[in-house]
Amino acid sequence: MAPWYAVSTPLVALPRPVAVTRAAVAAVAAGAAGALALAGCGGNDQPTPARTTTIAVTPTPATNAKPATTSTSPSSTSTTTAAKPPSTYEEAAALLDTGTVDSAVQKVFTSPTGNIFCSVEPGGSTPAGCELRDGRVAAPADACPTGDAAAKDIGRIEWRDGTPTPICNSDSIYQVGAVVLQYGAIATLPGSPIRCISKEYGMTCIDTTSKKGFFVARNTFVTF
Repeated sequence: MAPWYAVSTPLVALPRPVAVTRAAVAAVAAGAAGALALAGCGGNDQPTPARTTTIAVTPTPATNAKPATTSTSPSSTSTTTAAKPPSTYEEAAALLDTGTVDSAVQKVFTSPTGNIFCSVEPGGSTPAGCELRDGRVAAPADACPTGDAAAKDIGRIEWRDGTPTPICNSDSIYQVGAVVLQYGAIATLPGSPIRCISKEYGMTCIDTTSKKGFFVARNTFVTF
């Protein structure tokens, strides 16, 4: 008799028994029978692939989802107003109210570009007014004196008895070395009613006694 040994075998957890119904047994039997029938129909046939069905599923949004919000902010529009030269005494006076008197400026001065030369001294050796070095203005018909030597365009605006008067000049009152009246600055003299302000777009002058004035720039002037 062979010797007996005690062998220790690890325990293996077995699956829980599954309840099998009669219907399931019948289905298994039917499937086995069908498999045997197919096997007897010839070994050269390829197996029939199983049918697949694709179903598109549209996700249902969660009932507590918050609707998307769009943040809109009003667009900011930057509008730049083009500089408009004054055409009335009131507009010119309002423009001068925005400037600052430059006490360093004497009776004569030029614009920063040097194209406009002005005098604010009435009755002085230099006529009060402003002269253009470049950009003289075409004169209306019969506005300038006739003759071959006479100027045919307007190059200066002079103050005459408190009234700005266009001049068809062939001479020049321009003085080299005159102080520059910076943009936004005002030129005036104590006791003189004439005040001028320099701007990027031209020179504006008024007479505070006669309530008249003018604007002058390259190729243009306005009296009021």
